[in-house]
Amino acid sequence: MVSVRGYRRGVPGAGRLIDGVPYRPACQGEPMKPAFDWKQKQTWARGLTLEAIRYSIADARAAERAYPDGENAGYYLDEIHVLVGELNRRQGARP
Repeated sequence: MVSVRGYRRGVPGAGRLIDGVPYRPACQGEPMKPAFDWKQKQTWARGLTLEAIRYSIADARAAERAYPDGENAGYYLDEIHVLVGELNRRQGARP
């Protein structure tokens, strides 16, 4: 694959500049975060009681507020999204 200025991605040469920014291949030494598995979380949420869903929402909100810039902040928001969707599905707001 070719980058903006014709350099080939993945080729060693992290010191060169592309539009004034040091070039660095995307997968250079940084571990990738696992993707959020929406289907698995939706299945998990369907097995919870209403009380457990409300508790999980409150817990995820507290964790996200405590660490808004933390490593898992986006994960907590995704979990809240799935749980609120399950509450809405059970209350008839969504089919």
